[in-house]
Amino acid sequence: MLSVVRFPAAIVLCALLMSAFVHGQEARPAGSEGRRLDEALASLQSRGLKIIYSTEVVRPHMRVRREPRVTSLRRILDDFLSENGLIAQDGPGGNLLVVKNPRARLAGNPRSGSTQVPVPRVAPEQPQFAETIDVTNAQSREAGAGPPSSAIRPHEVRSLAGGVENVFRTLQALPGVTGTDELGSRIAVRGGSPDQNLTIMDGIEIHNPFRLVIPGEDLAMVGLASTFNADTIESVEFFPGAFDVGYGDRLSSLLVVKNREGSEAEAFQGSSILTLADANGIVEGKLPRRSSGSWLVSARRSYLDLVAEHVIGVKLPSFQDVHARVSWHPGARQRVLLVGLAGRERTALGGTVEADADHSTRTHNNLVAATFESSVGDTLLLRTVASLSQFADTLHAHERSLDNSRGANARDSISSGGLLEFNLSRDIGVRDLAVRQQLVFAPSSSHWLDLGFETHKLDTRWAWQISGDRSHHEANSSSVRLGTSLPDGLDSTRNSYRFGVWVQDRWELSPRVVLQPGLRVDRSGVTGQTTWSPRLSGTVNVGRAWRLDAAVRAHSQSPGYEKLLQSDYFIDLSPTGALALKAERALQTVAGLQRVFGGGFTARVDAYYKRFSDLLIGRLETERERLTRLAGYDVPATLLTSVPSRPQITTSPLNGATGQAYGLEVHVAHAGAGAGAPLTGWAAYSIGRATRTAYGVTHPFDYDRSHAVTATANLRIGPRVDLSATGRWATGLPRTPVRGVQLALVPDAGDADRDGNAEERVPQRDLQGRPIFRPDLGDVANINSARLPHFGRLDARITYRPTWTGERWAFYMDVLNLLNA
Repeated sequence: MLSVVRFPAAIVLCALLMSAFVHGQEARPAGSEGRRLDEALASLQSRGLKIIYSTEVVRPHMRVRREPRVTSLRRILDDFLSENGLIAQDGPGGNLLVVKNPRARLAGNPRSGSTQVPVPRVAPEQPQFAETIDVTNAQSREAGAGPPSSAIRPHEVRSLAGGVENVFRTLQALPGVTGTDELGSRIAVRGGSPDQNLTIMDGIEIHNPFRLVIPGEDLAMVGLASTFNADTIESVEFFPGAFDVGYGDRLSSLLVVKNREGSEAEAFQGSSILTLADANGIVEGKLPRRSSGSWLVSARRSYLDLVAEHVIGVKLPSFQDVHARVSWHPGARQRVLLVGLAGRERTALGGTVEADADHSTRTHNNLVAATFESSVGDTLLLRTVASLSQFADTLHAHERSLDNSRGANARDSISSGGLLEFNLSRDIGVRDLAVRQQLVFAPSSSHWLDLGFETHKLDTRWAWQISGDRSHHEANSSSVRLGTSLPDGLDSTRNSYRFGVWVQDRWELSPRVVLQPGLRVDRSGVTGQTTWSPRLSGTVNVGRAWRLDAAVRAHSQSPGYEKLLQSDYFIDLSPTGALALKAERALQTVAGLQRVFGGGFTARVDAYYKRFSDLLIGRLETERERLTRLAGYDVPATLLTSVPSRPQITTSPLNGATGQAYGLEVHVAHAGAGAGAPLTGWAAYSIGRATRTAYGVTHPFDYDRSHAVTATANLRIGPRVDLSATGRWATGLPRTPVRGVQLALVPDAGDADRDGNAEERVPQRDLQGRPIFRPDLGDVANINSARLPHFGRLDARITYRPTWTGERWAFYMDVLNLLNA
């Protein structure tokens, strides 16, 4: 086995998280997020702040949407009010009067309606209307029909046991979501592969959403952290399937992350945080002079490479990034948002060519974007996003080691066998210039029309040089984990475009019934093909507590190197011009039933069915190609029956696979009846089946799990201590069993047989000259024909929150895989 990094069975990671805010002397109220606004104001009154407000202004449905980022009582009040469209004005006798903010917009506040009836989740990046529109009508216009998103609060990202402040590891606790490995960030959703997931940040497609990416076993890339800073996230919306027409070119899931704006409480304030993965500093404030708006700059750097390397003597990966944003309101109905992001990563494992293993990576991520929003009257909203993103990754890997799955038919063959050795140099690049335009027209309170377009100009490159051995532990030889059919040399560029246009019509047929038809049309420069994706969804609200929703939506995904960044298998897109390929297709049907109970309990059941068609795979070798490969083997006649003679999967692409996935998911959550609830969390169960049909064989999908159970819980022990845990149990993933042995072949680089041919492949031999054999994984019919055992894991965390020197502190210890599974 090619082994780059080996992790112990039990991984115990401990960290202290310390927050120290630059300004303020008074401790913040603990557990404010999710609390009713009137309760939070009463708490501030009890601490000496003189506040006057009416129930006509501070309504019962208003909530504190996030923990305050400041410490003085007045600044905390401003934070609580601003997110609900309110402000505090100085009154007589030192009193503060709470009134509506005449410049406030409803953006980002789906709870601003005048009703307490539960409302469906807002569609991703759904534009908001100015406060001059009746709030009840605005609320219905914002609420997209069909299955809602799984909304994750920033607090949950920061506090989930085992989540390591990583959005993607938090998603792995949701039903239907499977992590591709136990430490990393890649996910497979409802039978979809990792490259079929779309990630959006502030309206911008993120091609590389991971940080701390290190080479794992067989060069599988493990991302320990994410692009998103948990301390600057405002909202996370996850759509596990059948998302609406506003976003496309993916078949599986949609993740929409919105970062918060800077606080306008004062001109300058800041905080510093030390987390498990990085040190984090944030500064923010209002724009200077009379400008309406705010600015925010956050910077992160991993520190384990600075601390642990001196203790364990091993080089560790590192990353640093800077995220800056300016939000300016030139008018009451206008907003300009400027965003910049720059990230750098470095990994160096080993260090010298003479070492048994030497792996180094360098990664650059850059992004600049500008957004303009404007409301025209009370019925029209325009939104334009222009962005330029660049990603570059360089990997150099070398390994020389013994492989205990190889050997001759002798007891001492392992100790005397030959070395397993490979060298790899790889360069990947993506440059994406994108423009997105959206228009929402709302002629009445029960009807709105959403239409727009997006275009991407993509410059991509994939290049490598590979020498030495390959991984024979991958049944699919096109695997990016050093599959045997990967070309020795490749330098492929693909410059193309993607264009999509959509229209969506939402009708409120009655106060309880909403219908939403839509159509998306996409065109790809790689294929020269235009695809049509009709989508239909609806919602029925039964009483105040029941919700029934369903959707039937078609999706398409074009080929592109920018998607192969997360793929398990490589396909070669080198030929110039439009390729003789079609877009991959998926038809998704989802139906759900949701119930809101008293005491903060909610329950939801979803049933889904996906049908995949025209999936891209590497084609099998032709008979001529197979015979040419066999002709390159110089093997004695007595060993000819042991050579790998079956047709191999190549990297030449074709639309040669179909698939299906179906299942049932149950999710029960308890958020507590109010702030400070002693016990919160959720439990989820999913049962499903996902298959692929290729090469005339139907087999389980790589990440198919028949059953999975997840439970999270947070127990508050007094005002200072929290205990939390995340438990998972799941049936095993598919695997390809060994069906025999094959002759191990190596290049005859030194022309050991003196026949003048150094390009041929000859039997690998041990020190005694005996031929070495390796496991035989059979033909394509054997792929994923067995399963790994079921798996269970428990992560735990303890958090202590003192209030020293009037500041807010938090110390926590995380233990991953507590039971050593």
